Amino acid sequence: IKGAVQETSCKKSYVVPAKGEKKFRVALVDYGSKSNIERELVARGCEITVFPCSRKAEDILKGGFDGIMLTNGPGDPAENVFEIEQVKKLMAGGLPVFGICLGHQLMALAQGAKTVKLKYGHRGGNQPAKEVGADRIVNCVAAYKLYKGPCIVVDFGTATTFNYVTAEGEFMGGCIAPGIKTSLDSLVEHTARLPKIELIKPETIICRNTGNNMQAGLIYGYTGLVQYILARMKKECGEKDVKVVATGGLSELVRSVPEEKIIDIVDRSLTLKGLK
Repeated sequence: IKGAVQETSCKKSYVVPAKGEKKFRVALVDYGSKSNIERELVARGCEITVFPCSRKAEDILKGGFDGIMLTNGPGDPAENVFEIEQVKKLMAGGLPVFGICLGHQLMALAQGAKTVKLKYGHRGGNQPAKEVGADRIVNCVAAYKLYKGPCIVVDFGTATTFNYVTAEGEFMGGCIAPGIKTSLDSLVEHTARLPKIELIKPETIICRNTGNNMQAGLIYGYTGLVQYILARMKKECGEKDVKVVATGGLSELVRSVPEEKIIDIVDRSLTLKGLK
């Protein structure tokens, strides 16, 4: 993608006032900035003047600022020849300059360094991997290695997790629902006179006794939840031929319920394979 910075940068300057007492005036050069950068600066008493990436360094330096912030942005940093030259002048202007992501890379390029594209690219959709359960990551690694992408990995455990992996192997996120056994335990614990039951699929959804009623509601209802989430995820991801890989103790049960196939592959040992 060419010209991504110029496309995403603001088109004209604007000022964001500090929250509370104004302590500093900061020039923020927008290469495709996240709004949270502005929020965090103004929360710390900074009045921000946001400049488009096309603004010349000389204009910024004569603005009487206390410091200069170079923001994040998209694309290949090395293609931004004009912006790199302006950053070089800003860094020589005598003011503190700090950068984040692309801004930091432009600072390095302005000092003669080189940037190199990572061989495997980014694999987390810009989300901190440490906040994702280790079992989800392990399942996704195994599913992608064994069955390739794009795929949706479903783990039927205490919670049921749905995880989307792109054709390139990026974990893009997913959603979490209560597990079917967790739902059963909650139903028995918090509802009067409902017995513990075995999770077996009844032949019909209209049942006569209480136990079969519970089985029908849990199993057919839960399968409907899974079916809807998978359909919605496939629609949102926009990729073709998305495989659904399932693991966990109740994966075979859920796959057996709907008339049309919603799960392509069941691999009960997927997590163990991902740990190898």
